[in-house]
Amino acid sequence: MFLRLIHYFDVWGNAKEGFEVNNFCEQAILEFPEWPTKEEILKRLKKIDFINKTVRMRSVRWDENYSDAIGIEDRDGRPVAFLERIFEKEGKEIEPYHLDGAKRIVYDEIKEEM
Repeated sequence: MFLRLIHYFDVWGNAKEGFEVNNFCEQAILEFPEWPTKEEILKRLKKIDFINKTVRMRSVRWDENYSDAIGIEDRDGRPVAFLERIFEKEGKEIEPYHLDGAKRIVYDEIKEEM
């Protein structure tokens, strides 16, 4: 199964008044054998350097109000990212990758390290 990682890189607001996502981009397409646990998601996000390796589960809030997606927030509720399931279309192959700055890194290059 494939999950699209959407990075919320422009977020305004605060915990008291709420947050507003002003801009976002696709950061990666990640492959998992089945729907991943939160721990597996966090481990993969660290692996591709999307989040700092020192981040712990207790520092992350998970928005699980979706059937085929999950939202990720920091401990203050600031939206960080959104993972949504990608359904394969007939005849169209999905290529897992992640962005490292402007460099596109194909999944097979990091798969061996996992």
